[in-house]
Amino acid sequence: MINDELVQVMTLTSYEDRQAKLSIIISKYKNEDPFTTASAGAIISSFQTQGMSRVDAINSCMSLCEEIATIDKSQGLYLMIQLYTQTINDYVHHVWDAVEIYLFENPSPSVVNYLNYLTSITDDLSLQKLYQNWATGITQELTDIG
Repeated sequence: MINDELVQVMTLTSYEDRQAKLSIIISKYKNEDPFTTASAGAIISSFQTQGMSRVDAINSCMSLCEEIATIDKSQGLYLMIQLYTQTINDYVHHVWDAVEIYLFENPSPSVVNYLNYLTSITDDLSLQKLYQNWATGITQELTDIG
């Protein structure tokens, strides 16, 4: 499963080794549905089963997202969005701030599509509003760039 493979990557000590392994994993799952392939919640749980505290697992997941984004920006951002919503009750402001910075510094139509997809599948009104606000902001960024 992709989530376990991604967690295993973080056990590699060399950045170059992690990048090489992530490239293989990303290409292996390239034809899968990018909206449902990896799960930040499952990744956090996998890190916790290795003995990490929840906050350490969240931080490790964010590091993983950042490394994925260097190879496949959209996949990294999709996971960051999931990570944000998985950690709403954890008070990890540094992660939330980083996710929002990544989203708006890397505006992408595919991320807007992902946010619209998430809006359509959640019943949580506060998450719907968050996703809609992000999608609107990113669309504006794309308009300003274009």
